Amino acid sequence: MGKDLKGRELGVNIFQQKNGLYTGSYINLEGKRIVKRSKNLKTIKEWISNVNVLEKRNTDFNNITVNELAIIWLKEKESTVKYNTWKNYDVFYRNHIKQYLGKMQVTDVKQAHCQKLFLDNKEKLSKGSLKVVKQTLSSLFKYAVMQDIISESPIKNIIIIDDKDKFAEEATDIETNKLKVLTKEEQTTFLKGIKGTYYEAEFILLLNTGLRVGELCGLKWSDVDFEKRILKIRRTVYCKRGTPVSGTPKTKDGVRNIPLTDEAIKILREQKKKKILILKNNEYIFKTKNGNLFSEKYFYRWLKENLPKMGLEHFTPHTLRHKPKTLQKILGHSNVAITMDLYVHSTDDDKRSEMANVAEYLKLSAM
Repeated sequence: MGKDLKGRELGVNIFQQKNGLYTGSYINLEGKRIVKRSKNLKTIKEWISNVNVLEKRNTDFNNITVNELAIIWLKEKESTVKYNTWKNYDVFYRNHIKQYLGKMQVTDVKQAHCQKLFLDNKEKLSKGSLKVVKQTLSSLFKYAVMQDIISESPIKNIIIIDDKDKFAEEATDIETNKLKVLTKEEQTTFLKGIKGTYYEAEFILLLNTGLRVGELCGLKWSDVDFEKRILKIRRTVYCKRGTPVSGTPKTKDGVRNIPLTDEAIKILREQKKKKILILKNNEYIFKTKNGNLFSEKYFYRWLKENLPKMGLEHFTPHTLRHKPKTLQKILGHSNVAITMDLYVHSTDDDKRSEMANVAEYLKLSAM
């Protein structure tokens, strides 16, 4: 049993060095000693715990608990999926699954246990969150099937929404019951409130293009074709352990071209004329005053601080996107399925024509 510098016990194979660093070690299956050091004791304890479970995969999978399997599964997912996807898995497992199933052996988990989890959280979580919980469980138990721990996933036939809500949920994975859509009056107030601020150009471009905030943050000048009046979406910026990093869109449909309204062209031309004082990340259209990459957190923080000053209720940057239901009204479609089909299968000319209708509805340049 190792000890810290004050003589307190830290746990098996953990001790504190004279320089203050905590050290953990173990002997792997090949007989080699593996060592890790950190200023943080919790980091070392978690590492040792994970190591113990990872070593089990080669010796005893039959009696493994859901928690133990989750550690292995998350380790593998971290290197095979987008960071934000992995983070969602990790957060939703720890916050909404672990307390219900974590201590159970994987082989003991039945459909009834999973169904109870959803019933208990039906009033606490939105349907969107419940859907992510189900996706997390599905991936976890699919991994258990692949490892021959179980023959069939207990989550396979779980139902978390009513049939009447099914179409609405499948139509878009962004719209939720809590989604706010700005009225024309609120939009006018918001545009007046952002005038002259550091984020004015960014917010107006979001309104004109329907971009995700991460996509806006990832825009480079090479993505703009002023002659053809299109914007090429090729990357997104997300926060990885507190630091903004650039990556590819989450799905193949995320790589696309967006027609630009007159107002969007104006914003981009004005942005290009701005005097650049910092050369770092100069290929990016939008960045912080220090030249760093933007990420969603900057926009969320700004809105939280400034919306009350405008007399507006809180909303997120996603509110500035053109939702299918909103577009349905703008474009005069009889149902949202027509709108969704248009934006999935339409040509660039069709999109340009419809975007002109959006610009006419928004009338941003007149505000």
